Amino acid sequence: MANSPLTMQYFSFMTWLRASKCLLVVCGTLLPFFPVHAQEVTPSFLFRPHCEEGDGFGGGLGGIPNIPPIINPGTGNCFDYPIRDPQTRETEVLSTGDILDVDLYVDNADGLSFQRVRAWIVYDPNVLEGVRIDLAPDFSLPTPGENDFFPNEGYVKIGASAAGELSGGKTVVARIQFRVLDVSVGSTVLSFFDAQSGADSRTGVFVGVPGTETNLLSLDPSQLFVRLNAGAEAFVTDTDEDLSSGDLSDSAPPVEDSPEPIPEVPEIFTLLQVQNLRATTEGSAVFLTWDPLPSAKLIGHNVYYGTVSSQYTQRRSLDAATHSTTIRNLPVGSAYYFAVRGVNGSNEETAYSQEVAVSVSNPGSSTAPLQGQLPQGQLPQGTGKSPSLSGSTGMPSSLTLLLVASTIVGMTFAFRRQFFVVHSS
Repeated sequence: MANSPLTMQYFSFMTWLRASKCLLVVCGTLLPFFPVHAQEVTPSFLFRPHCEEGDGFGGGLGGIPNIPPIINPGTGNCFDYPIRDPQTRETEVLSTGDILDVDLYVDNADGLSFQRVRAWIVYDPNVLEGVRIDLAPDFSLPTPGENDFFPNEGYVKIGASAAGELSGGKTVVARIQFRVLDVSVGSTVLSFFDAQSGADSRTGVFVGVPGTETNLLSLDPSQLFVRLNAGAEAFVTDTDEDLSSGDLSDSAPPVEDSPEPIPEVPEIFTLLQVQNLRATTEGSAVFLTWDPLPSAKLIGHNVYYGTVSSQYTQRRSLDAATHSTTIRNLPVGSAYYFAVRGVNGSNEETAYSQEVAVSVSNPGSSTAPLQGQLPQGQLPQGTGKSPSLSGSTGMPSSLTLLLVASTIVGMTFAFRRQFFVVHSS
């Protein structure tokens, strides 16, 4: 009996399904042979409330009280500040005269070995007064000229080495204490300055021989948002007020003073830093992009570059809206180093961005790669937009290829089956 078209379509579909299933089983057997490399987690600097329990140092300055378990995610008296955003943790609200007592520690989840640390912490000396710094016992070799407060520069400078290599998951570096001077600004931030990849970085976790050390630190450091009680000084009662006259009847509503607006946080322009500088290269040109600097005082950017790290012999000036540029006609094969600074109307400059190095015409040599498709022709200038980059979306190409192959094999079997059914009927 001749098969109906519906029957042939059913057999064709089942044949395709069996062939596809077979191919996927084979592929599932082979896929485990392809190595999968987990991304290494680099160490980072973090702040936490000072913890006396089990740390064995601090000189008797006193610990924090026991915190009820409902708000204590750690063990004992050790816990971290609440997370404000992925890069920021925040303190409790502090008032004038309060002590901000923090531990600076290395969060080293993968247990990488290191021996030296350096942390330049940016702070506002008009808001916070440095009280004391205590290095942890693990760091018995302090760096000369550091481990002190530098209010004229706005830095806490900490540097020390261990007698041997360290590899703990969480290693305390130092205990730092500040006294709150001014709460009128509402908040202030402790952040890390100049986290670069080289051994001369002012913020880093280093391993290796001095002079050729490797900085293991994440180049996207965290920060601590310090909350201040800006309204604490507004609730003052004038006990000498003359109440002998005036209408004090119940019908007279009390007069309420309008609350004064909280002053804006003063911006120290020279302490700002351009972030996320990235570079790639093609031919004799180098392409650079960076994040916009969030400052109303910004009027332009200066791009510095040269053939020696931290020694820039050339400069290119751009307007404030531009955060990408192309530097052309560089010697192919030469290594160049780049950094960006913001400029204000008084011709003051921000701190240097993280330095990026690249060998001209070799995009794989970039220390901070600009990922994605290179822009065609000349990069847009003065648009304030970075070049459009193509990301990785959709299925991996290998899986897509397997599915396409599966479809082709299935269709082949289906057509062959249909051919024999038709010709045998």
